[in-house]
Amino acid sequence: ATSFTLEYDPTKLTAPQVGIGKKRGGIGVTLTTNSDEPGKIAVLYDSVEAFRASSEAKDLIVVTFDVIGGAEGETFVNVTDSVAHRYLSDAEGNSLSVSFIGGKIDLSAVAAE
Repeated sequence: ATSFTLEYDPTKLTAPQVGIGKKRGGIGVTLTTNSDEPGKIAVLYDSVEAFRASSEAKDLIVVTFDVIGGAEGETFVNVTDSVAHRYLSDAEGNSLSVSFIGGKIDLSAVAAE
């Protein structure tokens, strides 16, 4: 299982939709999210299949947003502990060491699509 909070700028992004990543499949996966507070999405991802080390990137979740009209430049999505604490566990529930990395969204590239 893993949990974390995604934080984003609610003056640029809105209406987050969170789904299970395609490469992880949906069998035996429970995805629980809470986006009641603008700018924050609490995520709990629980799977009957253990996470395995891989050289191939695997999307656990996919988050899409609507861009607020007039929003320009760059905006960031950060992984924090503000609602759901950053945590990753093995099949027995033991804590695993992991790095959570946020990202940048170029809104000019999104507007061109």
